[in-house]
Amino acid sequence: MDFSLENIISLFEKYSFWIVFFGMIAENALFLGIIVPGISLLVISGYLMFSGGIDGTGLFLAAFFGTLIGDNINFLMGYYGANR
Repeated sequence: MDFSLENIISLFEKYSFWIVFFGMIAENALFLGIIVPGISLLVISGYLMFSGGIDGTGLFLAAFFGTLIGDNINFLMGYYGANR
């Protein structure tokens, strides 16, 4: 699969909620925000939402719960994994 703009947009149109959900988890947990930039996922998804390709409510919920779960994973790793 080549990484052309058409392939990326079709991938986002098919799996947008899952991409945003797991992308937000990966950005907020394990300091993966450097590797997985969540803002670029949200910009692409926001463009598709504006153009009518995907549902805004589902996109918001996927981003919200992905961020919430990723942040809690990060907190729990620091709470239970760090020496005091």
